[in-house]
Amino acid sequence: MYLRGAKSVTAFDINPLTEYLFYLKKAALDANLTKEEYLDYFCYRGTDNHTIFQNRLIKPFDIRIFDKIAPNLKGNSYKFWIDLYNKYSFSTIRESARLFNSDEYFRDTLEHTVAYLDDDNFEKLKEVSKNIKITFINKDIKELVLGKNYDLMYFSNIIQYASFMFF
Repeated sequence: MYLRGAKSVTAFDINPLTEYLFYLKKAALDANLTKEEYLDYFCYRGTDNHTIFQNRLIKPFDIRIFDKIAPNLKGNSYKFWIDLYNKYSFSTIRESARLFNSDEYFRDTLEHTVAYLDDDNFEKLKEVSKNIKITFINKDIKELVLGKNYDLMYFSNIIQYASFMFF
């Protein structure tokens, strides 16, 4: 939304871990990772928790890339990810369906469908990432009461979960 000119963003999700993942992705942008490093770190697809992409062994959530990201994490997000890495291996962190959807698309699909993963947009997002401020609301959408109006509401994956929400 910031690439499209948003001045402020409010995100809501029933899963409180969404906020930690957001701040990890923001810290990765602030760490000035290359697009390849960013995708290597966040994309998971394949057997034995790795896949071969362009002749490189990719291991999502690899500690070597996390070490570049960690200095850009702040407060509770820093504590959350450090504690997670201290307790679990990076492969366990990423493959766990408790933290992430298990229905992630293949890397090349993500690159062609997620707007900020376009080469030009990725570089622009890295430039504006330091000024991104997001308000998080952790609630079930059925309980959400908004106290203000919004110019745009984007429901990124609500269709995947609608059948679980409304029987």
